[in-house]
Amino acid sequence: MRSTMRDSAIRTCAATMLGVSLYSTAGLGDPLITIITPAGGEQWEAATLHTLEWTATPDVERVVVSVSKNDGKSWQVQFSSSCGDASWRHASWEVPNLVSDSCKIKISGYQGEYPTVSPLFAITQTTQHRIWVTGPQSLTYMPGRELTIDWTTANVFSVRLDVTFDGGVSWQPVVDQAIDTADSGWGQSPFTLPDHPSTACFVRVKEDGDTATGYSPVFAIFGEDPVIWMRPAARPVPKEFAPASFLPNGARLGMDRRIPGIIVYLQSRSDIGHTHIELRR
Repeated sequence: MRSTMRDSAIRTCAATMLGVSLYSTAGLGDPLITIITPAGGEQWEAATLHTLEWTATPDVERVVVSVSKNDGKSWQVQFSSSCGDASWRHASWEVPNLVSDSCKIKISGYQGEYPTVSPLFAITQTTQHRIWVTGPQSLTYMPGRELTIDWTTANVFSVRLDVTFDGGVSWQPVVDQAIDTADSGWGQSPFTLPDHPSTACFVRVKEDGDTATGYSPVFAIFGEDPVIWMRPAARPVPKEFAPASFLPNGARLGMDRRIPGIIVYLQSRSDIGHTHIELRR
């Protein structure tokens, strides 16, 4: 029997560091992902919850779910799901504010392999007051860097911007006054990071009147001590590893055994001397 390189390829996903298990798959053929919902033709209101359903062969252990509002010309990653998670094969999804009648869902393997795309469905305008905050991204930044706070809204016409450096225990205003839709800074506002080291920073965009509130991803600001950042080798970084994977110097690192490979970063300010990292199984 003839065996092609593709059919007989061995996928090895290994990271023996930190107890990450080694596994390989040989000659099992291409894993298959099938999208059940959306089936096509749905009319889903933005900001409402719907269930995305799919099936996958046993060789598919993790997927990334993305949405398009322009018939697949561009995609926005929504979340990832692993075999064994409560969300596996039937995930509750809050419909984003991407009003269009040319929407599609794409579900692919964790590194983009085996992409499967749904038929067209529609996202309609919501009647709710909602705020979606997409920036700053969940990264580590140097003090003094200028970031951009990005947000979109539905039925919200005036907002206030605040930032926390202690996980939401206290808040500081980014700007002193409310921003209205007529202002030039609506939807995007610059923000210069202070010298306030923390791994629990995020931005709050709040409707003036307290009806709706949106939060950015959590991000970190460099401090005097080194920061150890561990993430899976695959992209995109799943939410459970950012920013929860920012650990203080000397902390023990843990790892999800289902993730095929890791990358460990040591990030520090230029005035830090030598730092020792020891990895054990």
